[in-house]
Amino acid sequence: MKQLSDKLSEQGHSVTLMGSHVESNTLYLLNQESYFDKHAYYNTLLPYLDPLRSPHLHLEHGIFSFEIGRYVFEGGAAVLGLEDYDLIHAQDPISTYALRRMMKKRVPLVSSVHGALARESYYEYKGIEPELTKEEYESRPIWSYFRRIEQLGAHAADLILVSSKWIGQLVNELGVPPERIHTLPYGINLKQYNDKAALPSPVQLGGGHKVIMYAGRFEYIKGVHVLIGALGLVHRSRQDWVCVLAGSGSLLEELRSQAAALGIQGHLVFVGNLDNIPATLQQADIYVQPSLQDTQPYSVTEAQLAGIAPIVAGTTGMPEMVKHGETGWIFPAEDSGGWRSCCFC
Repeated sequence: MKQLSDKLSEQGHSVTLMGSHVESNTLYLLNQESYFDKHAYYNTLLPYLDPLRSPHLHLEHGIFSFEIGRYVFEGGAAVLGLEDYDLIHAQDPISTYALRRMMKKRVPLVSSVHGALARESYYEYKGIEPELTKEEYESRPIWSYFRRIEQLGAHAADLILVSSKWIGQLVNELGVPPERIHTLPYGINLKQYNDKAALPSPVQLGGGHKVIMYAGRFEYIKGVHVLIGALGLVHRSRQDWVCVLAGSGSLLEELRSQAAALGIQGHLVFVGNLDNIPATLQQADIYVQPSLQDTQPYSVTEAQLAGIAPIVAGTTGMPEMVKHGETGWIFPAEDSGGWRSCCFC
């Protein structure tokens, strides 16, 4: 959003960014005094959304959580105002649908679709319920809810931007004609990247070992547990490596426990969130992206800019970023054995 805002501003356009502030629980307009108290509005809405009046909202907690979040966003958008803009660009299907509903007059609405909400939610639930199958999940109301929200958001937009052909195909399957879907892969500011890469790395590694690296969230959908399983297999045949895991998330302690159970905790370095991935990549020999679903990870592009041929999961948008055996390697998602065979191929 900042890249887009900066570029449009350079071209003489007036750009306003609307976002949420987590700590103050407000919706605000950047660099303005305008803000909306989300918590107060939430408390006002609650009495009207009880199970007797709105039973459909209480079929599953996820439905209630997302719907009340949408109502609060709509209230905030109405208060902050949409009337003075010639074009509005939303960043997900929920906000796209919400903004269209709150328009007093029709304004051109562009939507960027960054992922597949219904499919992503499956992996979120699977992280809690490991035995959950897709068939079981797709029979639940939450699946139908997310699919409907994706459809409503897609049809609310006048133009849809996607970063991969995979996402474009999913949007087309929602009934959006191809001429309204434009594929624009994510870009990186090369000057900013090179400036950061030239700085000292925030992580210093020694010992002459091969360095494997992953950067991202520690959530089930990112497949870090698959990577650690593969490294457990690698450890049986060679120990001249270390794996740097940059990021944070709800599965951090589970991943530490998994590594300990495999006897490889001494080979993993959990470094937390880093503010300079490009500089850290200068020390890496291998970059891995084991995500079970990912549209077009910035970290893969950053690794490529560092001269590292990445290993990615062969799912969703990632195969569009790599030519197997030429610019990197593609292996089946959730296959620790396959990943093991490539970590030192």
